[in-house]
Amino acid sequence: MRLRRDNNCKSKSKSRSKSKSKSKSKSKNLDCADVCEKVRNIRMSHNKINPSMNDMPGWHGFASSDAAAPVTLLLHGFMGRAQDWRPVVEEISPTCRCLCPDLPGHGALRHDPGVTAMDMAQTADFLVKGLDAQGISRCALAGYSMGGRLALYLAVHYPERFTCLILESASPGLADARERKQRLAQDAALADRLAGMTEGSDGFEAFLQDWYRQEIFHTLKERQELLETLVRHRLANHPPALAEALRGLGPGAQPSLWRALDTLALPTLVLAGGEDLKFCGIAEAMRTRLPDGMLEIVAGCSHAPHLEEPRKCALFFKRFVHDHMP
Repeated sequence: MRLRRDNNCKSKSKSRSKSKSKSKSKSKNLDCADVCEKVRNIRMSHNKINPSMNDMPGWHGFASSDAAAPVTLLLHGFMGRAQDWRPVVEEISPTCRCLCPDLPGHGALRHDPGVTAMDMAQTADFLVKGLDAQGISRCALAGYSMGGRLALYLAVHYPERFTCLILESASPGLADARERKQRLAQDAALADRLAGMTEGSDGFEAFLQDWYRQEIFHTLKERQELLETLVRHRLANHPPALAEALRGLGPGAQPSLWRALDTLALPTLVLAGGEDLKFCGIAEAMRTRLPDGMLEIVAGCSHAPHLEEPRKCALFFKRFVHDHMP
């Protein structure tokens, strides 16, 4: 087990030309069975990414020019979307091929009732079928917050599919059954509030402002431009779909995975913001239980390091993924 603390990590920025492409997306009203059937019917060659992914709603691909580049699956957090990873992806995509799906109830799937009300097991199965559709048998796996909890679930239940694991501001869940029951009730109450809101409404905006006033996000107050951008993007969410996602994927609904850490053989990088004291503590507790665990603390940010310090996070991600290529 290794511990490294970042104090002033520097990475070189490379200028690169950005190509712009425009594509029109059609809204689809598919139930879960329809989506899974589409996934099963796609035939791709081994470890090749389909750049357009037109047949896979909500999946976004960023391909490296290097056909041998490792593939990384990145899972966003609650109220997020695949594009949240863009600042990190822009740094690592020259040497990695990145898959960033919208999770149920989010992004392109926010109006798709067939994939909104999924629990963790169903969502994990949905994502594995997505990898199958791209012909990807094994890849690196990373997740942030809710996406990190889901990534850990995937690593525990499908370890043969992944080469390494990166958990950012994530938790294995609540070990105590009484605490889980209490959190489940809190999540249900929050979901009920969201279910009565509409996207872009003043009420939803007030909810978002309150959300980012939580102590775990306190450094965002010093990054007003980033905070305003986050709120603007989150306003595009469909609150009733978020409510369903919270009921299925919230901390209260998640089974505790603390014991599973003891036998998780995958090399695992646990990452937390230095100003997020709660998740620094959780990260250290996870690292001590992981057989092959490593901890990185990103100075100067709280619960969203990949948004606050994308270049630092990209450096950690890229180094860890390449160190554990099959």
